[in-house]
Amino acid sequence: MRIRRRSPYYDKLRDAAAVASVIFEGSAMVNAASTMGLRRIAFVTGAAQGIGRTVALRLARDGLGVAVIDLPSKRKQLGDVVSEIKDAQGQPAIALMGDVSNEADMRRMTESAVEHLGGLDVVRLKPSLFDGITLG
Repeated sequence: MRIRRRSPYYDKLRDAAAVASVIFEGSAMVNAASTMGLRRIAFVTGAAQGIGRTVALRLARDGLGVAVIDLPSKRKQLGDVVSEIKDAQGQPAIALMGDVSNEADMRRMTESAVEHLGGLDVVRLKPSLFDGITLG
């Protein structure tokens, strides 16, 4: 992954890329881990609605436990996503609320996800957070 500097978020994204896997729409690697009996955990931001919700549900369907992340104002929607993951997919899930542009919130949510779900293997960051950054 090559990151061109275009935003104040560059250093944060670079650091996140150094410690986390950024997952894609396809899930062959995830399915392989699931069939070997390995538990994988995903951290999905913007998960209360739209693409983030769809990604969280897909990762759960593929056998991952999921920490769903969004703003406190989306508490009810996050609760619905967690219920769907637990009930329909049978995977562990936790709702975490905070501002992903705030470093202290991100640290708290990451630590909480690791504590409650046992680790962190996959990170899906909402693309609009990094406006102006080109990955390629």
